Amino acid sequence: MGPEVSISSTQISRCTALLGTGLQAWRTRPLEETPNVILDARYERVREAVRVVDCAVFVAIGVTASGHRRVLGVSVALSEAEVHWRAFLDSLIERGLRGVKFIVRDDHAGLKAMLIKVHPQRWRNVACQ
Repeated sequence: MGPEVSISSTQISRCTALLGTGLQAWRTRPLEETPNVILDARYERVREAVRVVDCAVFVAIGVTASGHRRVLGVSVALSEAEVHWRAFLDSLIERGLRGVKFIVRDDHAGLKAMLIKVHPQRWRNVACQ
C-alpha cells in the first residue's frame, strides 16, 4: 500500500465544481444527424430527502451512419410515463437531434405512446423495433 493522501475540503469543492461544469457542458452539447437511436430506461434506487425511491434513468444512444456509437443523453425521472419520455426526447431534439430513421426500444407503454401520439409528424416514417 502507498502512503496515505490527505485531501482538503477546498480541493474536493474545487473538483466537484469542475466536474459539474464539465457534466453540464456534456449534457447541453449540440447533437447532429443520427440515423439510429437506441432508447432505454432502467430503474435505480435514489435517495430523495429522507427516503430511498426507485427512479427511471433514461438513456439515448446514437449510432452514426458509419457505425460509431455515443451516448446522446441521460435523464432521471420518477417513472417511464409518457410525459417523462416526452421531456427527455424533446431535450434531445432541442439540442439538434435529427435524421432519425430507426429506433430500437422496448415495448414500454409510455415510450410507445409518446412516439405514436405526441410527435406523430416527427416519428411517422421512423422504423421501430
